[in-house]
Amino acid sequence: MPSNERESDLPYNSNELTIRAQDILEQYEAVRKELGETIAERDNLRQKMERLWTQFRELEQVLADPEQGTAAIVYYRLRAVWSICQQQLATLARQSVDRLIVPDRQRYEQKIAIALQTKRQAMEERKSQIQAERASIYATVLRLEEELKKNTGFHRAIARRSIERSLQTARERLIPYDARIKELSKQIESLDQEPLPPYPGLPINVRRDINLLLIALAQQNYLLFRADNVADHALTAHRKTLKEAYFGTLADCQKLDRCIREALVTFRSRSADSASVRRRASDLRLQARYLNEEHTVPIPETLNFIHETKISDQKRGFASDFDQPIPVNVLALNYWNLQDVLMP
Repeated sequence: MPSNERESDLPYNSNELTIRAQDILEQYEAVRKELGETIAERDNLRQKMERLWTQFRELEQVLADPEQGTAAIVYYRLRAVWSICQQQLATLARQSVDRLIVPDRQRYEQKIAIALQTKRQAMEERKSQIQAERASIYATVLRLEEELKKNTGFHRAIARRSIERSLQTARERLIPYDARIKELSKQIESLDQEPLPPYPGLPINVRRDINLLLIALAQQNYLLFRADNVADHALTAHRKTLKEAYFGTLADCQKLDRCIREALVTFRSRSADSASVRRRASDLRLQARYLNEEHTVPIPETLNFIHETKISDQKRGFASDFDQPIPVNVLALNYWNLQDVLMP
């Protein structure tokens, strides 16, 4: 039976139904996209979990064997050495910036404030000078207006016309003065409302000093873990997997493990920002060269050696005969992830 309902009798007209249908389709597509992303994330997490379980079972098998188990323990101890040296560098970098950036920002803002005040004062002085010149001209206008009032009558017509011409000239001279005073007032008001330019950050020489301090700490930690090649093995453990890394026989691993534990005791007793690190950083300035005036990180090839005694002592001729430069470039090899904390 045909419907007798007209479109006007329906709760929604055709245009509204089309719009609602489009909204529902868009919501459906958004939900379907979100569901797809959630499923992909779930599958990714499942794969990661499976890989972790596989690694866990492999590690159980490795630890069950005395020789392989000892090698695994050494491997993870070496990775821990790398991690704590990396954390120490990151902490020193953060502390150095925090210690220097507050006073430097204050000096910068004070310098900008003084410059703005000097500029404002110059504008105020110029405005006062123009106002004084205008006042002198305006005084002339007032004087001429008074003379004009006094020179009435037919017999003073010639004098009156002369005064009127002078008065017109004086009034016209006021116009550029008024415009200039108005312009300067706007400039002063704009200057007062102008925000301070953003702080550009620590200057290049300060960033260079911080980077040299971090390089000095990286070198000192290399020297600390140099015995039995702990530092070199830590680099290997950082770059390779447990399966790929090899640290020798069971006896070699046991000896290496003892050396790591002894070095860690010394490491924990030292301060990252010690006087020795600062002296080393100061001496690195004699070695470091930069690509140009804008660079803050030294050219790696200029730091190819680590000196156990101070370079400054060697310059003065006091170097020990036992001091042999060590051919290790902590910057180029990125020891302790040094490059990640250096300031650009």
